Amino acid sequence: MKAFSKGVLIAFFAAVLFFPHLLAAVLPEKWSITADEKRTMASFPVFSFENIKQWPTEFENWYSDHLPFRHSLIRLNNNLEYYGFRNSTDKTVVIGKNGWLFYNDATDGDPIAMYEGRKQYDGNMLKQIADELQTFSDALKAQGREFVLFIAPNKERVYSEYMPDYLGKPAENYATDVLVAYLKEHTDVRVVYVYDALMQAKKDYPQWDYYIAMDTHWNNIGAYVGCRELLMELGFETVRTLDKVVIEDRGPASGDLRNKLNISIDKTKSARKYLVYGHGRDKSETIVNNPDAEAVFHKTGANHRKLLIIRDSFGEAMMPVMSAFFNDCIFVHRKAYKQEMISEYNPRIVVWEMIERSCDKWLVDIERALQ
Repeated sequence: MKAFSKGVLIAFFAAVLFFPHLLAAVLPEKWSITADEKRTMASFPVFSFENIKQWPTEFENWYSDHLPFRHSLIRLNNNLEYYGFRNSTDKTVVIGKNGWLFYNDATDGDPIAMYEGRKQYDGNMLKQIADELQTFSDALKAQGREFVLFIAPNKERVYSEYMPDYLGKPAENYATDVLVAYLKEHTDVRVVYVYDALMQAKKDYPQWDYYIAMDTHWNNIGAYVGCRELLMELGFETVRTLDKVVIEDRGPASGDLRNKLNISIDKTKSARKYLVYGHGRDKSETIVNNPDAEAVFHKTGANHRKLLIIRDSFGEAMMPVMSAFFNDCIFVHRKAYKQEMISEYNPRIVVWEMIERSCDKWLVDIERALQ
């Protein structure tokens, strides 16, 4: 009888182990695939006498990575942590109020340290940045080109009202304000920092969001506000305000921070995506569009000055607007940029767009950053 009971128990245990595999074989693939963890998953180990001691561990690693319903189980756990206990399963994601998420990576500009005022630029760094920018600007000016530095604000400061209480209010002594003031005093470099414009837009048009609640980036409305400031700096006297354009709600938005947490979209919160059009310029023709490298646009009858924008990920949402105002507009991702592109494309205007948390990383050595 005891042997029979043990046999039943062993059979039941084996069934528990293998049933998920049998079920996964008959269900749609979306229920059984593993999560996209941006790493190489363990491969099935080959058994041999040489690795007989390591084989059990290697098999366990393979089984853990290829467990049926792994993606669903991870998503279930992370949803429980986030929606049930308001816990973040990723140390680089800060859970804010009203469904807003914020970025916290000390190795990528440290936006929380900027928010709290712990990250500052000392005198030596300010001078080095100013000297590098002035040299770069002078070199372009000698070639008959215009240069503008465009800085997109960190989401954490723009939406400080949604930051968690334990982080307090944003610091008054703010690194980017100091940097912009220093550049205006010690260089003739044209700088467009659109923080004030975004805060004014939030006040004038509170019915819209300007950043994506579950993402680090601004949405198309925020990008339009930034483009409007840049266009006016480039000499366009009348660019339509938000109440004169068409803004279409396209439904719930995902986001890179949501992906980090691997949670479901909270459709009840203010995580929305928008389409902005009707700014008075017809859509341009796309000649080349490689999101990780170059995007080239052409439009007949617009401004004749060729525009080259060296960008990061914030520049992608600026493409539809900026390309509609110039006959020829080129966006090049910073990682794909090469110095010979200046002579190759021969732009009249060069704009370097970047998120403010990266200013110290890329502006202290422009030759290194743009090579």
